Amino acid sequence: MTALYRNGWTHGIDHDVAALFATVDEQWLDTIAEWDDALARPRATFAMALIMSIALARGRVRWAWSVPLLIVVTAFIELLVKVGIRQVFHPGELVRAASELLGVRYDAGAPFPSGHVARTTFLAVVAAMLKPGWSTAALVAFAAVTCLARIYIGAHHLTDVLGGVALGAFVAAAGLWSRAVVAGRAGADTR
Repeated sequence: MTALYRNGWTHGIDHDVAALFATVDEQWLDTIAEWDDALARPRATFAMALIMSIALARGRVRWAWSVPLLIVVTAFIELLVKVGIRQVFHPGELVRAASELLGVRYDAGAPFPSGHVARTTFLAVVAAMLKPGWSTAALVAFAAVTCLARIYIGAHHLTDVLGGVALGAFVAAAGLWSRAVVAGRAGADTR
């Protein structure tokens, strides 16, 4: 997907979807998009990951501590894709990325993939796979609203959003899969 985006092959569909969303102008959608923008920022989604981790730990889910760690991994991979591997380890980029995590607005210079969408999708996939109860529907709805809101306010194109969904789902699935593999090995060692 990154190659398609970087080579401009998604420009046509991105333009068409943006034009469709530009025809919609509703105050209530603006309000939802503003709230979503604030709630899907790194600091807020990390706090949600911490809360999810605590809830999972209380439900005796092993490896609950990995949820906040993996949302940081999601943000780091997003940064790698946006600015490139060479730039990510530049001291100035590291300071700007740390500032974003602390709540200072930061523009990575590239919209692909959407970090807001990646983090909310990560939370929704973890919730869906670990089934922490009522919060699953809320987090899935939050991720869906984030996808639409990012396009609605013009912060991202469809491709950016799809890239964020893919990134968030991949990190969540990879983290949960590795957790299951490690748990399976631990079970095999005790036999």
